[in-house]
Amino acid sequence: MFKNSRVILAIIFFILDAVLLLAYSQKFSVLFLFFILNILLFFIIKKDKPLVFLSFLIGVAVAVFFYDYWITYYGNSYFIGKKSDDWQYDILWTEGFIERYGINLFKISEHLNNLERNLGILHNSQGYVAIVVVFRWFGSFLDGYHTFLPRIFNIFILTLTAYYSSLIAFYYSKNKQIKTTTFIVVFFFPVMLFNSVHVFRDTLVSFILVIIYYLLLVNKKSIINILVVLFLLFVLYYNRTSTFFVMVLMILILYANPKKINLKLTLSLAFFAIISLFFLDGFISTLTRQLTTYGVLNTERFGNIGSKIFALPLYVGFIPRIIYLIFTPVPNFSGFHQLYQSIAAFTQILFFPYLFVAFKNKGIDIKLKIMFLVFFLGVAFSTATFRHVMMYLPFGIIITVLSYYKIKNKDIKLKNYLGYLILLFLLFIFSIFLALIY
Repeated sequence: MFKNSRVILAIIFFILDAVLLLAYSQKFSVLFLFFILNILLFFIIKKDKPLVFLSFLIGVAVAVFFYDYWITYYGNSYFIGKKSDDWQYDILWTEGFIERYGINLFKISEHLNNLERNLGILHNSQGYVAIVVVFRWFGSFLDGYHTFLPRIFNIFILTLTAYYSSLIAFYYSKNKQIKTTTFIVVFFFPVMLFNSVHVFRDTLVSFILVIIYYLLLVNKKSIINILVVLFLLFVLYYNRTSTFFVMVLMILILYANPKKINLKLTLSLAFFAIISLFFLDGFISTLTRQLTTYGVLNTERFGNIGSKIFALPLYVGFIPRIIYLIFTPVPNFSGFHQLYQSIAAFTQILFFPYLFVAFKNKGIDIKLKIMFLVFFLGVAFSTATFRHVMMYLPFGIIITVLSYYKIKNKDIKLKNYLGYLILLFLLFIFSIFLALIY
């Protein structure tokens, strides 16, 4: 009965999406891609198809909503009406490429250099530029390109991220309820969905991290899996280089298969450190420069308190940065999009105790915890933006859901739940106080 209702809702949303996409874009290329993505989902998804399809279709409707929202309130369809990254990917870095170079993606560096001196060398996400260029090429065969092409593609990628996150949760729990909950939370988590309705690379990066973890978890010695992982690393390298090297470290840890901090894990970390020292000197210099740049940038772009926290020296601001990230996106009620994202902050705060106790629970795989912590701390000490949290959120959600159901299934309440929340807020107040007096 419930499954049938999902099928009916999916049919309704499918028709609604098709009408909305065609009405807003007036491009058959958008409608054609929408149909292709639905067909791909049909072949990729093996179970829970009604839920997965319904979620994807709702996500597409949300993408149309925010497209109209930005135009209505800010005059264009890009994030807060500014020339942010989504505008640059969609317009600045890709417009005119097909007319000049066709689909020769090897010319992207040259194209970027023509826009700005040395941009082809300095640009850190040529891979996503290439993806948007491919969509422009795709649109050229029909009636042209529209910004909906990469946006509904991002929703498709988010759907796969949520799906494979749910498979990871099911692998550990063998519980269908945990599997379904994980899918729904990952897909509909406000920050995940909000970022995915724009022309941002973060959804793709998040998916690559999740799918690599899943592939190495279920069958890490398969030749096909290894080849797929190598391809995904190649894509990741050209979408976010710094994350690529961190993911290489994670793969070493996954292959070490640690059940605790032991010799194998220590050797893997030491091996990675040696490689970094001798072969990745340029990367380390770049990363150090980026961390310094982000430190300066964060002191300028956040509010008064956030700026002061990121102005603290790292040895002083260690805890404040971590606490600040738990409250990111910082609750804001000045507009609908801020209110919508604020739901994420409240959710993170309310479920923080379950995440916290998960790290004391030996029944939750240490590899999953390490994966979350490495990217969480990496974001905390570098960018700390609401977009980059997508790298660790799926893993944090998996851990939290597993922890929640382990406690729930034992029919006991989380001890000291209120105490953990009070501790979190005390640390937040301490962070503010430290930032103000330092």
